[in-house]
Amino acid sequence: MSVLFYNARIWRSGAECYSWMVFNPETGKIVKCGTDQNLPLEECSKKRDMKRQWIFPGFHDCHLHVEWLGYKIGGKNMDLPPTIIAFKEKVLELSNKQDGVWVIGYGWNHDMMDRMPDKADIDEIISDRPAIMFRICQHILVANSKALEIAQITDKTEDPLNGRIDRYPEGHKLAGHPTGVLREDGGVGAMLKAMPPFSTKLQESSITLALQECLKVGLTSVHPCDNQCWKAYRNLANQNSLPIHCYFSGWYVDIDTDNFPSKPKDAYDNLSCECVKVFIDGALNGETAALSEPYLNSDGNKGVLQMTEEEIEESFTRITKAGYRLEIHVIGDRATEITLKYLKKCKVPPESRPLLVHCQILREDLLDEMVKCGVVPTIQPSFVPTDTLEIRNRLPQSLMQCIYPWKTLLKKGIICGGSSDAPIETFDPLQGMYDAIFRPDNFYGGDRSFTPDECLTFQEAVDLYTTGSAYADNTETTKGKIGAGYQADFVILKVPLNNQGEPMDLPKQPELLKSCSVKEVWIKGQCALEN
Repeated sequence: MSVLFYNARIWRSGAECYSWMVFNPETGKIVKCGTDQNLPLEECSKKRDMKRQWIFPGFHDCHLHVEWLGYKIGGKNMDLPPTIIAFKEKVLELSNKQDGVWVIGYGWNHDMMDRMPDKADIDEIISDRPAIMFRICQHILVANSKALEIAQITDKTEDPLNGRIDRYPEGHKLAGHPTGVLREDGGVGAMLKAMPPFSTKLQESSITLALQECLKVGLTSVHPCDNQCWKAYRNLANQNSLPIHCYFSGWYVDIDTDNFPSKPKDAYDNLSCECVKVFIDGALNGETAALSEPYLNSDGNKGVLQMTEEEIEESFTRITKAGYRLEIHVIGDRATEITLKYLKKCKVPPESRPLLVHCQILREDLLDEMVKCGVVPTIQPSFVPTDTLEIRNRLPQSLMQCIYPWKTLLKKGIICGGSSDAPIETFDPLQGMYDAIFRPDNFYGGDRSFTPDECLTFQEAVDLYTTGSAYADNTETTKGKIGAGYQADFVILKVPLNNQGEPMDLPKQPELLKSCSVKEVWIKGQCALEN
């Protein structure tokens, strides 16, 4: 049985749009496409006039945290409180909603508030239960006194090598004592180890909720990076309960646990795993991303390395020998420099396409080495409008020369995959494309582009979330395009109409992306969602 969609505008990167396509719902494959008027009417049992609607390949987010996205959607969201007073109100709201032993919140940003929150702010609301509130980047949390007590973090606790415990300054009545703010694995990780783990059932419900929301914005594939979650994903796959394909990435810290794939490329229905995630540095807005020069006004702080160089070498070697691909968190230029050094030293094959997640702050001298190492940056265009609020106050001018350099990377021939890092940024790929094209500078209210030479074209922006992400996940021969032999994953968009009542020319008017929405999502030739 074949289905014909005709009188459509079917996106084809770098070429004229197709006007029709035939796909087979039984095989889940696209049979043929064309631009001519010789429609294969007799071959098709079903036909549909698309009335000039826009059809794109299914969108693919190649780096996000699905479990935590589900927790955010499911009631742990703080919604970026603008003040400390609003922060406390959110803590109270979360306390009233959650009846468990621990109270958990997510989504504050001190750059948008009057100051950094501390334990006293939470103690004022919750003193009898442990409570932790994650910053939006998830690299920092603030805990109340009860949580610090359970984690045994006191004024006598030494700062970890791979993190930081913020302390009250001299002159404060609690000088030297922890403020409650913990950074990176050495700080955040210490708190998480003191907490009871989330149950597999809770993880399953969170993942299911998040994936359903991903489907609504046109995502037909995602690359979840969730730790201690493999059992939950595997259970859902065995129940045929994963609505879209998940290219799971296990965390290196989980590799010796029973909550990790049994072998490389372990695959189930809508679930597979090729990658293992390693964290080299921290986050920019927490000033823990590893830089070659100090942050401004920071007393020499150059960020945090999550691992020693010996540990980096050991992890790269072990992951590669085990048959997995490397997925490496790098934000600062020093983190990327060290990563490239050990990709070469450990003889990681360039054809394995090591994923470099984020790549926000680079240097010109690193680009050629990135090409040689065969890396695939998985980038987040929506970081730009958020980070421009404060980035000029954090980075020295010398490190502002090759920052979020998406166009530069593409010109070097480096294929990039588009992603959101959700829940840190919006998981809507249409917004991601808009931000890649216009790079709104929120320091100026979003009315101008940040480093406009790095703005992408419409085609380049779409490629990030289609062909680029498929390449990142080693599926570019079956996904990422609409063409004969490819999987029939596609999205029909609702685009504003012109005066003739037809959808407007989206590639020529990319600003319309903010006014578009997803009308239908098709996966393997079946309609998975209709809005």
